[in-house]
Amino acid sequence: IAEAITPNGDGINDYWIINNIENYTNSIIHVFNRWGTEVYSARNYQNNWDGHYKDNAQSLPDSSSYLYQIDIEGDGNIDYEGWIYITK
Repeated sequence: IAEAITPNGDGINDYWIINNIENYTNSIIHVFNRWGTEVYSARNYQNNWDGHYKDNAQSLPDSSSYLYQIDIEGDGNIDYEGWIYITK
């Protein structure tokens, strides 16, 4: 699970990559800011998040850390949890 992304359009680390997540079609991803507000979520994640708010074209702040939770099977159990750093 990548610990950082740099969505600045240079083609390097522009998306959050979770290796082999495409093998888990029921996976659920949640990303929260430091205040516990969900800023992104996805079912059947496809390694395509570039640091924008969910359902919005607005970017998240230029440099900040976010808590992620990954439920691989979509059964309500958090299988992976950690921090991702986004910087431009």
